[in-house]
Amino acid sequence: MTRTRKATATSETDVGNKLSLIAKAVGKHVGRHLGSEAFLTQLTPGTRTAATLAGGTNPTKGTPAACKGIIVKNITKYVLETQVQTGDQVILLLGDTIAGKLIPQMNDEILIQGVNYKIVRMVGVDPAKATYACHSRPL
Repeated sequence: MTRTRKATATSETDVGNKLSLIAKAVGKHVGRHLGSEAFLTQLTPGTRTAATLAGGTNPTKGTPAACKGIIVKNITKYVLETQVQTGDQVILLLGDTIAGKLIPQMNDEILIQGVNYKIVRMVGVDPAKATYACHSRPL
């Protein structure tokens, strides 16, 4: 006797809900046991000053958003790239813990364990947006 399995269609909404549950679980359980208090500050590009057009834009800092994060490793020991400098870290921010559901981006700032960092580049984000891996450099 052969058993047959009934095929079920999974909608995008179902997948989205499951990913959201994963992000919440990671934020709640990992953040409670391993995460350090952190703050994510987003920088918004400003406008150019008319007198100094080659001077770049004048970015403005947003309000720091409380979150949980983990300094994963000192990447100078592991990555041989010209972008990596002494003191660089990979900081893992727990997505569901970021106030206002902000998404970390390059040039944003992270305050964790008493040190201010600038995000040099985004290393990765998982499909559930539970974690954001940020290549970060002390300011």
